[in-house]
Amino acid sequence: MQVAYGGKGLGMPLTGHRHNVHYLNAHVLQRFQLDNINPSRIYVAAAGLENHQEFVDLVEEKLGFMQAVKEGKQREASKYVGGEYRNSIEGNHINVVLAFESVNWKHNDMITFNLINALLGSTSTDPHTLGRGFNSRLRKNIGEKHHYIDYAHALNFHFSDSGLFGIHAQGAASNVRILLVPMNLNLAN
Repeated sequence: MQVAYGGKGLGMPLTGHRHNVHYLNAHVLQRFQLDNINPSRIYVAAAGLENHQEFVDLVEEKLGFMQAVKEGKQREASKYVGGEYRNSIEGNHINVVLAFESVNWKHNDMITFNLINALLGSTSTDPHTLGRGFNSRLRKNIGEKHHYIDYAHALNFHFSDSGLFGIHAQGAASNVRILLVPMNLNLAN
Protein backbone atom coordinates (compact mmCIF):
# COMPACT_ATOMS: atom_id res chain seq x y z
CA MET A 1 0.00 0.00 0.00
CA GLN A 2 2.84 2.39 0.81
CA VAL A 3 4.35 1.93 -2.66
CA ALA A 4 1.03 1.93 -4.50
CA TYR A 5 -0.26 5.12 -2.88
CA GLY A 6 3.01 6.93 -2.17
CA GLY A 7 2.77 6.97 1.63
CA LYS A 8 -0.41 9.08 1.56
CA GLY A 9 -4.06 8.15 2.08
CA LEU A 10 -4.34 4.37 1.77
CA GLY A 11 -0.54 4.17 1.84
CA MET A 12 -0.25 5.41 5.41
CA PRO A 13 0.80 2.82 8.01
CA LEU A 14 -2.04 1.69 10.28
CA THR A 15 -0.04 2.52 13.40
CA GLY A 16 1.09 5.93 12.11
CA HIS A 17 4.61 7.29 12.06
CA ARG A 18 6.69 7.31 15.24
CA HIS A 19 8.00 10.80 14.56
CA ASN A 20 4.41 12.19 14.75
CA VAL A 21 3.91 11.17 18.40
CA HIS A 22 5.19 14.50 19.71
CA TYR A 23 2.36 16.27 17.81
CA LEU A 24 -0.28 14.53 19.92
CA ASN A 25 -1.79 16.67 22.63
CA ALA A 26 -5.20 17.04 24.30
CA HIS A 27 -6.47 19.41 21.60
CA VAL A 28 -5.51 17.08 18.71
CA LEU A 29 -7.10 14.07 20.43
CA GLN A 30 -10.26 16.03 21.23
CA ARG A 31 -10.51 17.24 17.61
CA PHE A 32 -10.14 13.62 16.42
CA GLN A 33 -12.92 12.52 18.74
CA LEU A 34 -15.24 15.30 17.57
CA ASP A 35 -14.54 14.54 13.90
CA ASN A 36 -14.77 10.76 14.11
CA ILE A 37 -16.80 9.68 17.12
CA ASN A 38 -20.29 10.95 16.46
CA PRO A 39 -23.72 9.34 16.12
CA SER A 40 -23.53 9.17 12.32
CA ARG A 41 -20.51 6.87 12.61
CA ILE A 42 -21.57 4.68 15.54
CA TYR A 43 -23.70 1.56 15.29
CA VAL A 44 -24.95 -0.13 18.43
CA ALA A 45 -26.39 -3.63 18.15
CA ALA A 46 -27.42 -6.34 20.55
CA ALA A 47 -28.82 -9.85 20.33
CA GLY A 48 -30.83 -11.94 22.75
CA LEU A 49 -32.21 -9.01 24.73
CA GLU A 50 -34.98 -9.60 27.22
CA ASN A 51 -35.98 -5.93 27.37
CA HIS A 52 -35.36 -3.81 24.27
CA GLN A 53 -36.43 -0.53 25.91
CA GLU A 54 -34.01 -1.07 28.79
CA PHE A 55 -31.19 -1.46 26.23
CA VAL A 56 -32.25 1.70 24.34
CA ASP A 57 -32.38 3.66 27.60
CA LEU A 58 -28.89 2.44 28.58
CA VAL A 59 -27.43 3.42 25.21
CA GLU A 60 -29.05 6.86 25.38
CA GLU A 61 -27.73 7.34 28.92
CA LYS A 62 -24.15 6.43 27.95
CA LEU A 63 -23.98 7.97 24.45
CA GLY A 64 -26.79 10.54 24.42
CA PHE A 65 -24.44 13.44 25.19
CA MET A 66 -22.86 13.21 21.73
CA GLN A 67 -23.94 15.88 19.29
CA ALA A 68 -24.70 14.85 15.75
CA VAL A 69 -22.32 16.29 13.19
CA LYS A 70 -23.92 16.81 9.79
CA GLU A 71 -20.73 16.50 7.79
CA GLY A 72 -17.84 14.49 9.12
CA LYS A 73 -14.28 15.18 8.15
CA GLN A 74 -13.68 14.07 4.55
CA ARG A 75 -10.27 12.71 3.74
CA GLU A 76 -8.51 13.45 0.49
CA ALA A 77 -9.03 10.74 -2.12
CA SER A 78 -6.09 8.36 -2.44
CA LYS A 79 -4.22 8.53 -5.71
CA TYR A 80 -2.48 5.47 -7.13
CA VAL A 81 1.15 6.29 -7.97
CA GLY A 82 2.70 2.82 -8.24
CA GLY A 83 6.38 2.11 -7.98
CA GLU A 84 8.85 -0.46 -6.78
CA TYR A 85 10.04 -1.31 -3.31
CA ARG A 86 12.82 -3.71 -2.44
CA ASN A 87 13.63 -4.84 1.05
CA SER A 88 16.99 -6.59 1.26
CA ILE A 89 16.96 -9.17 4.00
CA GLU A 90 18.98 -12.23 4.78
CA GLY A 91 16.62 -15.13 4.55
CA ASN A 92 15.67 -18.31 2.78
CA HIS A 93 12.61 -16.94 0.99
CA ILE A 94 11.79 -14.15 -1.43
CA ASN A 95 8.37 -12.54 -1.75
CA VAL A 96 7.29 -10.85 -4.95
CA VAL A 97 4.10 -8.85 -5.26
CA LEU A 98 2.94 -7.62 -8.64
CA ALA A 99 -0.13 -5.41 -8.22
CA PHE A 100 -2.04 -2.87 -10.27
CA GLU A 101 -4.71 -0.30 -9.55
CA SER A 102 -8.19 -1.75 -9.90
CA VAL A 103 -11.56 -0.21 -9.03
CA ASN A 104 -13.31 1.11 -5.93
CA TRP A 105 -15.96 -0.97 -4.19
CA LYS A 106 -18.86 0.94 -5.82
CA HIS A 107 -17.62 0.42 -9.39
CA ASN A 108 -19.50 -2.00 -11.65
CA ASP A 109 -16.28 -3.93 -12.42
CA MET A 110 -15.74 -4.77 -8.73
CA ILE A 111 -17.71 -7.99 -9.24
CA THR A 112 -15.45 -8.91 -12.17
CA PHE A 113 -12.32 -8.45 -10.03
CA ASN A 114 -13.84 -10.59 -7.28
CA LEU A 115 -14.65 -13.31 -9.81
CA ILE A 116 -11.11 -13.24 -11.25
CA ASN A 117 -9.72 -13.36 -7.71
CA ALA A 118 -11.83 -16.44 -6.93
CA LEU A 119 -10.78 -18.15 -10.18
CA LEU A 120 -7.08 -17.45 -9.64
CA GLY A 121 -7.26 -18.56 -6.01
CA SER A 122 -3.98 -19.74 -4.54
CA THR A 123 -1.57 -22.66 -4.61
CA SER A 124 -3.00 -23.82 -1.30
CA THR A 125 -4.54 -27.28 -1.25
CA ASP A 126 -7.20 -26.33 1.31
CA PRO A 127 -10.47 -27.51 -0.31
CA HIS A 128 -12.57 -25.72 2.34
CA THR A 129 -11.73 -22.25 1.00
CA LEU A 130 -14.15 -21.40 -1.80
CA GLY A 131 -12.37 -20.99 -5.14
CA ARG A 132 -8.95 -21.46 -3.59
CA GLY A 133 -8.65 -25.21 -3.40
CA PHE A 134 -7.66 -27.97 -5.77
CA ASN A 135 -9.17 -26.36 -8.88
CA SER A 136 -7.70 -22.86 -8.66
CA ARG A 137 -5.82 -21.49 -11.66
CA LEU A 138 -2.76 -20.55 -9.63
CA ARG A 139 -2.47 -24.06 -8.25
CA LYS A 140 -2.78 -25.71 -11.66
CA ASN A 141 -0.77 -23.22 -13.73
CA ILE A 142 1.83 -22.06 -11.22
CA GLY A 143 2.03 -24.43 -8.27
CA GLU A 144 2.08 -27.65 -10.29
CA LYS A 145 4.37 -26.39 -13.08
CA HIS A 146 7.00 -24.33 -11.25
CA HIS A 147 8.73 -26.14 -8.39
CA TYR A 148 10.57 -22.99 -7.31
CA ILE A 149 7.35 -21.23 -6.21
CA ASP A 150 6.41 -22.29 -2.70
CA TYR A 151 3.18 -20.35 -2.49
CA ALA A 152 1.15 -17.88 -4.57
CA HIS A 153 -2.20 -16.21 -4.15
CA ALA A 154 -4.28 -13.50 -5.78
CA LEU A 155 -4.65 -10.11 -4.11
CA ASN A 156 -7.87 -8.14 -4.40
CA PHE A 157 -8.61 -4.99 -2.39
CA HIS A 158 -11.45 -2.51 -2.94
CA PHE A 159 -11.68 0.80 -1.08
CA SER A 160 -14.00 3.80 -1.35
CA ASP A 161 -11.77 5.61 -3.86
CA SER A 162 -9.41 3.03 -5.37
CA GLY A 163 -8.45 -0.63 -5.41
CA LEU A 164 -5.52 -3.02 -5.93
CA PHE A 165 -5.39 -6.29 -7.79
CA GLY A 166 -2.40 -8.58 -8.22
CA ILE A 167 -0.49 -11.71 -7.33
CA HIS A 168 1.80 -12.45 -4.40
CA ALA A 169 4.34 -15.24 -4.87
CA GLN A 170 6.88 -16.71 -2.48
CA GLY A 171 9.79 -18.91 -3.35
CA ALA A 172 13.25 -19.98 -2.25
CA ALA A 173 15.77 -17.13 -2.27
CA SER A 174 18.18 -19.36 -4.17
CA ASN A 175 15.74 -19.21 -7.12
CA VAL A 176 15.39 -15.41 -7.17
CA ARG A 177 16.44 -15.05 -10.82
CA ILE A 178 14.02 -17.74 -11.98
CA LEU A 179 11.20 -16.17 -9.96
CA LEU A 180 11.79 -12.58 -11.11
CA VAL A 181 12.70 -13.00 -14.79
CA PRO A 182 9.35 -14.48 -15.90
CA MET A 183 7.65 -11.54 -14.20
CA ASN A 184 9.82 -9.11 -16.29
CA LEU A 185 11.27 -7.42 -13.22
CA ASN A 186 14.54 -5.54 -13.39
CA LEU A 187 17.30 -7.45 -11.58
CA ALA A 188 19.68 -4.48 -11.29
CA ASN A 189 20.52 -3.73 -7.61
